[in-house]
Amino acid sequence: MKKEVLLVDDEVLHNKINEMLLEKSPLVGNVASVTTGKDALSLLEARFYGRKPFPEVILLDINMPMMNGFQFLEKLHDHGIIDPAELHIVMLSSSFDPRDKQRALELGIEDYIEKPLKPEHIRKYLENRDPAIAS
Repeated sequence: MKKEVLLVDDEVLHNKINEMLLEKSPLVGNVASVTTGKDALSLLEARFYGRKPFPEVILLDINMPMMNGFQFLEKLHDHGIIDPAELHIVMLSSSFDPRDKQRALELGIEDYIEKPLKPEHIRKYLENRDPAIAS
């Protein structure tokens, strides 16, 4: 079964390139993209309240306006309704700073990969993954 991926990155060009790469994969069915952590949180809330499945994987950038990737993760943990354990979040960032990676891991991401997204990343995070469904 094809999976859904959510891209969260303020760089529209990065989103378009990653969307094209993801859509070429036989593992990916739908790709949604938003440009801020705030928009990502709103999308997840709408899915929860609409009793729709969450994306199987969320690829999250760090540096974004309004709400960066770290702030998104903190808000998600404080949310109280959406359980972050139901989400598979991978930080996809251009930051090579080991402190960023450590902080992201402490906030519960599944993995941290440096841009650019590659086909092997898609396979790694989408093969044999059961969808996380809001209950």
